[in-house]
Amino acid sequence: MRNTLLMGFLGAVVLSMVTAPAAQAAVPLHTETGLNSLTFTFVNNDDDVTTCEAYAAGPVSFRTPSTRVPARSRTAVVFVDVPAGNYVINWACRGFAQGKRVVTVGGDPTTGTAPHQGVAPTSPGQGLATGSAGSS
Repeated sequence: MRNTLLMGFLGAVVLSMVTAPAAQAAVPLHTETGLNSLTFTFVNNDDDVTTCEAYAAGPVSFRTPSTRVPARSRTAVVFVDVPAGNYVINWACRGFAQGKRVVTVGGDPTTGTAPHQGVAPTSPGQGLATGSAGSS
């Protein structure tokens, strides 16, 4: 009887471990692409201030500056003159990896310029939300 109870308990523990949802990032990242622009929005769901940065690797590679994100708020960093193409985005907060995703930036190949912080184009229909999952 004791073995049956122990086996039942262990089975329930294993089942709950298998069906548990994947952990979300402590600070999710929302990304939005536009014509030759990429907006990174760090969403701090914690009660403490944090510092985050993102790294984009694609036709060119660049990283955001270390960005302070107040508790229970969001902070956006916009890059313009981003060459069109696919980018792998990694981000970290307080030195801990938070997630990874792939986004596609539309527009021109832009030669002779480097991505830099700026103001994203505001024409209707240019932005494309690319998600907010904690990790992929």
